[in-house]
Amino acid sequence: MGVDGGAPAALAVFDAPKPPAERISLSAWRLGWARQVMFLVTGKSKCDAVRRWRKGENIPAAAIAPEGGVDVLLEEASTSVSQEC
Repeated sequence: MGVDGGAPAALAVFDAPKPPAERISLSAWRLGWARQVMFLVTGKSKCDAVRRWRKGENIPAAAIAPEGGVDVLLEEASTSVSQEC
């Protein structure tokens, strides 16, 4: 069960609007129990979200907060993203 006792920690998703259409989705609460969490950030469109997260703003990714922290990998091919974020 999820953190509120009624929400599932894992959820089967069918016909999702973004690929893959069928998948298993884990709650932020469940991901917070992972031993290692890594975000792979690609594209300039995510730069603002990374900047906001680094400032401590409450964006959705901030809900995933394992005890060991989170590793963030910025796309190497887009040097402007890694320099600006």
